[in-house]
Amino acid sequence: MRKRGRLSPGWAFVHYFLIFLFVSQMIYAMHQVFVVHGVGGWNPVLLGRATEISQEQFMARRMYAIEGWLAMVGLSLYLALTEVLPRVLGVVAAQAADTAQSMQGLDNREPAAAPSLAEPAGT
Repeated sequence: MRKRGRLSPGWAFVHYFLIFLFVSQMIYAMHQVFVVHGVGGWNPVLLGRATEISQEQFMARRMYAIEGWLAMVGLSLYLALTEVLPRVLGVVAAQAADTAQSMQGLDNREPAAAPSLAEPAGT
């Protein structure tokens, strides 16, 4: 019997392969933006040099930057859904089980006597 929360080898391969694809896509987009379509070597900020490049190169650089951002967002969402959310839900489920267990302990006690309306509370 496998441990709870562990993936089978096939699903683990798919999981890590998807992470590899997202990371490699981010590296590829960075390479395209900063090296291939860059101006004058490795300098991520164009500033005044933006007027030195053609409109086509500028748009290609922008499209690769958007592609890189989409890969980052995709990886963030994928990791949030597959790694973070199950852990958070596991903690919430454990807290709910603890609360339910403590509430069962309260149900087994003798009921407290209801205060009488005939007597004042402080006497």
